[in-house]
Amino acid sequence: MRRGSGQTAFDISQSLLDRTARAQMEDDFDAFFQHVTLPYSLAADGEQTIMHNRQEVQGTFDAVRAHYMSLGTTELKRMVTFALFDGPDIIHSTHETTVLGDGVPVAPSFSTYVRYKRTDQGWRIQHSQFWLSDLPGVTEVLLGSARQKSEQSAIACDAVRAVFQRCLNSFTITLLKGTEEQIWHLVQPPLFIQGNEGNRVLENRKDVTNEIHRYRATFRMNQVTDIVRLVKSAEMIGNRRISGTFRTHILSGTQIAVPSYVSTMTLEQAEDLNWRVTSFVHPMNSVTLDQMVQRTTQA
Repeated sequence: MRRGSGQTAFDISQSLLDRTARAQMEDDFDAFFQHVTLPYSLAADGEQTIMHNRQEVQGTFDAVRAHYMSLGTTELKRMVTFALFDGPDIIHSTHETTVLGDGVPVAPSFSTYVRYKRTDQGWRIQHSQFWLSDLPGVTEVLLGSARQKSEQSAIACDAVRAVFQRCLNSFTITLLKGTEEQIWHLVQPPLFIQGNEGNRVLENRKDVTNEIHRYRATFRMNQVTDIVRLVKSAEMIGNRRISGTFRTHILSGTQIAVPSYVSTMTLEQAEDLNWRVTSFVHPMNSVTLDQMVQRTTQA
């Protein structure tokens, strides 16, 4: 898939990964920051932080680098696994990171979804979602002290929270009882989902429809009668994106089917001014609806 300069989305993504990995290993924050656009958001295991200035980004950069150095890291090997243009100015991409020390892995590899935005200065990283199930403690290193500040700021914004909760309610009710057509109008492909199945990308209407069938089969087999989702935090990113966290309660009659859990969701406002879901990140180390679907599919 090519736009303008003839570069593919894959090439652009891989080039940015190589440059930012080199900057981290060389402790060159200036070089790293050249490839970031603000506000810059991070999500991992159902938590998130949104950084609005250079100082906040550097705090995260320094903490992550210190963690890598504590492992004896000498190389970050990042390989793009998927890249897709979404119009001329957005790229959605996923990649695998292998952390090496003298050529030998020193930590489990992990997956990341990245949203790149074309700016007047070139392509920049706008949002990253990490799958860190096999790396206990890394979420805290990655999100750091900026997370608390971000959540406190988000909670104060009642208008944004109201929009987020309304969209969350619409999506959940429609997933349970609505038509495929109604659900289609609530999402904006490519829809990225991270959960117990790893990274998944729903690129088109057929993918979304298949996903609906999987979920509804799970509802029937597990006698799910209701899903209650409550916003924990929500923050506007730019003019047309909202990133937030929410807690999910899955019910079978009056009984709780699984323990509640916290996920992250991203919304984008389309040209028709309606908000649509573009990504979900579910926690890895707990039973979730995503995992229930996986088990049902494999049964």
